Amino acid sequence: MNEIYKFWMVFAEAGTSPSVVHHVKFDAEKEAFRIADKTGKRTFVLESVCGYQVPKPEVVMFETSAHAPQEPRDSQ
Repeated sequence: MNEIYKFWMVFAEAGTSPSVVHHVKFDAEKEAFRIADKTGKRTFVLESVCGYQVPKPEVVMFETSAHAPQEPRDSQ
């Protein structure tokens, strides 16, 4: 599995969802300051704590050994 590193994102009140990932906390703090200064809104630096992922399903081969049952035919 690939190493997943801690990251930070910036959220501004009444703004859109965060989309920029900062791998250096200081960079996120600078961006939060910039947005707060520009918009006059409170901004927050969000830090990743943990994550989840679903493993890829495993493909399994199986044998087919019996014939399908035959349906009875109408005798007309």
